[in-house]
Amino acid sequence: FGGDIHAELQFVGNADFSDSYTKIAVFVDESKQPDKIIDVCGRKEYLLALGLPFGTHKITVLKINEKVRGTVKIFGIGFDGRLEAPPELNRLNMEFLGDSLTAGSDLFARGDCDDDFVCAQDSTRSFASVAANILNADYSVIARSGIRTSDWEWLVNLPEYLNERNPDIVVIGLGTNDQSQLEKKLRTPEQQITFVNTMLQNVRKKYGNAKILWVYGLMLTALEDKYDRLISKPVSEFAKLDGNTYFYMLPKNNDGNGGHASPEGHRKAGELLADYISQNLIKFK
Repeated sequence: FGGDIHAELQFVGNADFSDSYTKIAVFVDESKQPDKIIDVCGRKEYLLALGLPFGTHKITVLKINEKVRGTVKIFGIGFDGRLEAPPELNRLNMEFLGDSLTAGSDLFARGDCDDDFVCAQDSTRSFASVAANILNADYSVIARSGIRTSDWEWLVNLPEYLNERNPDIVVIGLGTNDQSQLEKKLRTPEQQITFVNTMLQNVRKKYGNAKILWVYGLMLTALEDKYDRLISKPVSEFAKLDGNTYFYMLPKNNDGNGGHASPEGHRKAGELLADYISQNLIKFK
């Protein structure tokens, strides 16, 4: 097809937010960076791509921020041409479960970007998206800012349609937000270890024979450093019994807003994570 491509979308959001919209990124063909970022507000027609030459094109549309900023419903897509049968997928299938780092939150320090809303979050620039794209994986990201290992029920009790994905690898990016609970003595080290084990047991139950990879350390702070064993140790112990679980320490980066990782920090972490996965988890591919 060619020419213009448009879609009728509806924003369903929280009126408590002054910006009260969500954002989608549009990728044309094999673009690695978004060709367009669209603010979705209300139900109307949005232009996804303009003046494409006639030929075969691939249009990818990704929601780049969390559900708290609203959801998007697609009612229709219009274009001048015809749809081709999708290619048979024989790709690595990954699912990422995590917190604000996995969601790509707070990439820039405030004032370093013209649009604070974009600065606040862009999931397409997170370490998860970087790694998945390097591995040419079909992937989904299920993440929410602020969650802890104790919030495992929210992550594993997801809508039924997500159960159809059957990922080869499930990446868990949790532990950063557990620090405050430990510092304030709202939980004991023993409880922390129990939460990690419970998360792993439920992920194993939900995802069957998928490889489980727990990643940690991207937002490591001086205070948090002494608690990393309360993540890595129980994961390592579980891995000995499970035989299909792994742990990988991401490189620390606190250059974004509020100690979060910057785009450069996510890029480096994603590249190293992709290399670790290709060397240790998918050598059979």
